[in-house]
Amino acid sequence: MSFYKIMKDFSEMYWHQGVDLLQNVFFRKQDFEWSAIRTDGYQAVSLNMKFYGCEIDEDLVLFYVPRDFSPTTNPRQIKRNGESIDLVFDTHTVSIEQKNSVLRLIEKINDTKVLTVDELKPLQKVDPMLLSNIGILRSNTVTCYVRDKNIIFTDGYGNVFSLMTMERG
Repeated sequence: MSFYKIMKDFSEMYWHQGVDLLQNVFFRKQDFEWSAIRTDGYQAVSLNMKFYGCEIDEDLVLFYVPRDFSPTTNPRQIKRNGESIDLVFDTHTVSIEQKNSVLRLIEKINDTKVLTVDELKPLQKVDPMLLSNIGILRSNTVTCYVRDKNIIFTDGYGNVFSLMTMERG
């Protein structure tokens, strides 16, 4: 995914209103790979990405942009500019201040281990498109259960949504 596509997809996702703790989308480089990270305190999403045709300062490994930043194209250059980063587009440059207090928030995500699956044993595989169907449940909160290879969600009104494994046998 590209920078433009990540920002577009994140803006189209459902996020809890007024709870977006970070208010930003983080871009982090680890082991030569970039990822974009956003959380609202209830869900966290990390998407692998590429900066196609974009020159990035070699020492830049972490930066953020406001969650409502909506570019129309991919930047062609990302560079440090004092305490800010500059996103250089074909027709203009956007400078975004980088506060250390905000950059350190990424450590809180790391500490909660919500984006780490290295040590976890997978339960089952489900079609991600089916997860959108959980919206049919009517409550503000749902309860999640795991039985055998099924994931079962219930709401406070007795409605049940169950995801069955994609694996046969």
